Amino acid sequence: VDRLRMDHARARKIGALLEHRPEVEEILPIDTNIVIFRLPETILATDYVAQLASEGIRGIPFGKHLVRFVTHLNFTDDHLTEMETLLDRAISR
Repeated sequence: VDRLRMDHARARKIGALLEHRPEVEEILPIDTNIVIFRLPETILATDYVAQLASEGIRGIPFGKHLVRFVTHLNFTDDHLTEMETLLDRAISR
């Protein structure tokens, strides 16, 4: 249970990180280790996830304009810190 609390806290931190991203229109409520967010109609989730993957960020298209991230045992605070830099790099290309 304590382990899950850490995952949930990291998911909330990802949500806070995404709040300031111009391509993120909405972040669904984060109650667990799952983060789901909506992109504008001009960005397909499949394209966005492919851009992220090119920088080593793994997400899942969760609909035409929804993306899903899941924190887990192997996702550390260091990964969270690195994620911010990698998001900027992936999306600026």
